[in-house]
Amino acid sequence: MTMVDENDLDGIARIFEKLRPATDAHITRDRVRRYLSAIADTPAPSTAASALRVPVLRQLLEQDDVLGPRLGFDANFGNTGSAAILTGAEGSPKPLWYFAHLDTISYLVQPFDGAAYPLVPFCCHMMVDGQCTAWAYRYDLAANGYAVVGTGKLVSRQGTPFFQPDAGSPVLGPGDRVVPTTRYRETSASGDFVGHVDNAGAVAALAVAAPVLAEAGVAALLAFPDEEEGPPGAGNQMIGRGGTRIVDLLPTPDLAIVADVQQAGGDDSADARGGVVNSCRMGQGAMLAEFSSLRAAR
Repeated sequence: MTMVDENDLDGIARIFEKLRPATDAHITRDRVRRYLSAIADTPAPSTAASALRVPVLRQLLEQDDVLGPRLGFDANFGNTGSAAILTGAEGSPKPLWYFAHLDTISYLVQPFDGAAYPLVPFCCHMMVDGQCTAWAYRYDLAANGYAVVGTGKLVSRQGTPFFQPDAGSPVLGPGDRVVPTTRYRETSASGDFVGHVDNAGAVAALAVAAPVLAEAGVAALLAFPDEEEGPPGAGNQMIGRGGTRIVDLLPTPDLAIVADVQQAGGDDSADARGGVVNSCRMGQGAMLAEFSSLRAAR
């Protein structure tokens, strides 16, 4: 990739124009749909993303045959427990960073009270009153992986969450995790869809864009940390734990961007089957909120 002065707007515009054919050829609506639906339909309770969503992300990249010398995938980057895509030559500096958390919210289970399981939020619980479909995950030691062991509804009354199991669900116990679920589905030909897009939308966008960055010769770190949706608390270390384990592994970048997609075009709403969904439209563009670490300029 030809480097130009950051103030040479004409030169930057020429580079972007050269990238357009590769961008348009690879970043298609169908490819974004495939990545987004596969990731959104795979809940990943915080601390379990490496076991649940990382294999999905790897399979998507392998299906597109994009892994190679200029684009690598590390399922456990620097032994942090989080995945990362690295573009550019192996070992080269990464002046550009992107972060998009891979985990989803979840709840810990308390003993059955005769009607439901009281839950302890392993996240920031925001639903005051309402309900949505939910699954109960358990780590299966024999199979060495997580499995869905029960289905039901996550119900919140005056901000207190409960899990109401469906008939036939097994008894839940310590270590089981309840996660809200909403199956990805498109609701119109124009690109409207609903699903659990936090933060599957940002992960899909970065994963689809990574091969274009690699083809353009851009050296970047695209990190997908776990533990962003962990237990809340006071202080700036109570969110994004996975990200904090990554930032000291490489020299300080020139630019770092954290992407987090929740919903666009409206608030969360209940669908016809009682689930709470995030609604978005493909191609509508991004909502942009910018925050700065206020690091002193060099």
